[in-house]
Amino acid sequence: MFKFSDSLFFRRIISILILSLLVWALATNALFTMFARPLLVANRSKDLFPQARWIAEQAGPYFLKEDALVENMVNISYNFFNVWTMINFADGRTLATPLPDKLTQEVKDNILQQALALNQEYLDSFPLAEISQQEDPEALDPKLQDFLQGKHGTIMLKSTNEEYLFVLVPIYSPYFSQLSRMPLGTVIMIQPLAEFNLSISSLNLSLFLASLGCGLLLLIPAFYMTRRLVQPLHNIRQVAMSITEGDFTQNVDYNPHKHDEISDLAKSINQMSESLSHSLAALNLERNQLKEIVDGISEGIIAVDSDGNITQTNEVIWELFQRNKDFYSVHDLVASTGLDPLFQLCLEQGQAVSEHIQLGDDKKIIQASINPIFDHNHTVSAAVGLFRDVTKSTRLEQTRRDYIANVSHELRTPITAMRALIEPLRDGMVKNEEDRQRYYEIILHETLRLSRLIDDMLELSRLQSGTNYIEQGPINLKLFLENLASQMKLITQEKSIHFQVEGLDQDLAMIWGNEDRIEQILLTYLDNAIKFTPEGGQIILRARPTAKEMYLEIEDNGAGIAAEDIPFVFERFYKADKAHNEAGTGLGLSIAKALAEQLKMVVAVRSSKGEGSVFSLGIQYAADVMQKETHMKEVFDFTDPDLGANND
Repeated sequence: MFKFSDSLFFRRIISILILSLLVWALATNALFTMFARPLLVANRSKDLFPQARWIAEQAGPYFLKEDALVENMVNISYNFFNVWTMINFADGRTLATPLPDKLTQEVKDNILQQALALNQEYLDSFPLAEISQQEDPEALDPKLQDFLQGKHGTIMLKSTNEEYLFVLVPIYSPYFSQLSRMPLGTVIMIQPLAEFNLSISSLNLSLFLASLGCGLLLLIPAFYMTRRLVQPLHNIRQVAMSITEGDFTQNVDYNPHKHDEISDLAKSINQMSESLSHSLAALNLERNQLKEIVDGISEGIIAVDSDGNITQTNEVIWELFQRNKDFYSVHDLVASTGLDPLFQLCLEQGQAVSEHIQLGDDKKIIQASINPIFDHNHTVSAAVGLFRDVTKSTRLEQTRRDYIANVSHELRTPITAMRALIEPLRDGMVKNEEDRQRYYEIILHETLRLSRLIDDMLELSRLQSGTNYIEQGPINLKLFLENLASQMKLITQEKSIHFQVEGLDQDLAMIWGNEDRIEQILLTYLDNAIKFTPEGGQIILRARPTAKEMYLEIEDNGAGIAAEDIPFVFERFYKADKAHNEAGTGLGLSIAKALAEQLKMVVAVRSSKGEGSVFSLGIQYAADVMQKETHMKEVFDFTDPDLGANND
């Protein structure tokens, strides 16, 4: 519920009204005192002038002959006119109204001295020369006419700080013209202004109270009118605050038929709210679309402003730099990966910055491309960094180069040997038949070696392309291992290597695969084991069952593999001997891995330098594969050829 006492605007309007009323009352009082008092004093003086002139007319003959009537008029003037009257003749005689006994003698003396001083000042300033030149009193200058009429003013007694009104008129003899002689004297009427001032103060107070009362009465309609003015403004304020908080459903109620300022303001607020609602909805849609686009990009994105503060990122950046966003902020990510200098360089130079960043022990390579963004003044206002994991492509490029180098090396060796033998034969330099036959044998051997290399390369290419279908089925593992062991015993005996098979005493489950291909993989393992195991060494063929897979392992106690070479042993042409002096093409393990991937098997190796190696092959159980829906049709459609013949 809106309380007007809580409205600062309402309180300010009421305060302004009250302050205006007080200023109005005080200004009225001050102006009344400033203008009304002199006017009232002048009016009172006008009232006293006829009385003073009448006394002056009566006092004219008194100059020559004393008259008791004049003396009585002076004595009783205070009782009749409430003024003190003093007649001063030019010969020094003075008639004065007795001053009240309540006045001290000092005050009385001050009043008489002031009256005499006024009389003397008037007589001394009498413009006789100017007046005597005029024959017609009406032709005198207006100022001179006023002077002849008399003067009035106020005097202030310093001893009592009391103010008195005086009226002074000249006395002329009735027997002479006014234009021909100086005045016989003056009549001075003096009236205390204490009661007059008190009346004016009472009038001022009454006027002030009346003004204040009228103002207070005006506050009542002003209060209600202000309420009517503030209420719609309060509603507009509430709607504006709702808009700032993002609530655009609120509208200001107004009369559409009115065309005053408040109605126009309410209409503008409603239109602004609707416009902002549409604009923010469009901006939110664009922002969400942009976020989806940015988050959907496979590359990491970081945007910064001109001060280097991060303004935009996507989710890929965390995975790319291997950071957990629950424990790192974006600023920590940029600082810990060394991206700050790159962004700073781009912002300072206004040029694109590109660099490869290597992360961690796994030597992950990130390509960073940071580009500046310019505003309409061609000033760098922001920068956007695009980060791409190029580890795989870099390694593929390096593998391609190594592959070409290895193929060239492997092809060059037999070709060079054959060329070295064919050229002497062509030139007829070999005369002995026995030497020619030996040359032919070497050429044949190198040709067969070259043929094997080409066959292995073609086999690896076919396997990696995935175009060859390999039929799989259940295999009796125990019978398979017994046949393989019987083949390898003769070979290992020739090499003086002890060979044994572990796991044949167990009840081995059926496995799923292609028997020939599995044998090809294991023979590759065994061939490498025999090659790197010295005489008197040992090779073990082991069947190690687990809950999910059957592992066939080939373990030897030969030379072993260095830790830095283990991640690359299944790559093409990879040899621990960088000079490629060892026998073989270097494609055997690559073919084994490609076969295993096509058969959905897993190859692995464990080894330490000088401690031998363990190569393993993980194979699925036939029972697990046959339970899957994708293989049920193969199982039911499988028909033994011998059974089919009997049915026929």
